[in-house]
Amino acid sequence: MKVVAIVLFVVKFGSCAKILAHFIMPSISHQFVYQKIWKELSLRGHEVTVITPNPLKDENPLANLTEIDVSFSYVLMKKALEKNAIDNITPDIGSVIKEIFIEFMPRLFDLQMKDPDVSRIYKNVNGEKYDLVIVEPLYPVVYGLAAKYDCPSVGVISLSGFKIVERSVGNPSHPALYPDVFLDYSNAETLWQRMHSTYSDMITYFR
Repeated sequence: MKVVAIVLFVVKFGSCAKILAHFIMPSISHQFVYQKIWKELSLRGHEVTVITPNPLKDENPLANLTEIDVSFSYVLMKKALEKNAIDNITPDIGSVIKEIFIEFMPRLFDLQMKDPDVSRIYKNVNGEKYDLVIVEPLYPVVYGLAAKYDCPSVGVISLSGFKIVERSVGNPSHPALYPDVFLDYSNAETLWQRMHSTYSDMITYFR
């Protein structure tokens, strides 16, 4: 009886999950963080499917890792960076939010959805099942994957100081002490900076 109990215990806690991930942003500084996550999950025996602009492309690919390559997204990123360079304007938080979440991210998502494999996953045409969805929460639509597959979701951010994204994963910080990464100062040292940081944080949610 004891042997049976031990075997059942090992089987229960040694089981592996089927994980789906979408790390949307075409930027190696973002993807470098996520690469470590999905590779380690795969090495630990989990079956991982990941949508990414920077697949690992290892010489010895892992048998339980499927990477959907959306590196064509860098074309759109290059155009966005060229536009900002031409405008040569120091952005305020409001314009950054508008540029990223209202203009860039919808175009990026639509572009990636044109890939047949990405579209198939979001539509779940094959009736697949996943135990967990992991996303880069820069665009709320990606959370729809968890609803589609009726499973929990985890949002993982690869940068700190971007207030609206930090809040989306339940990690808020006080604006009087920690300014947004897009402000032109990294520490709120003066009373004016603390007031300005707090004001900028407020208009992010009310504009």
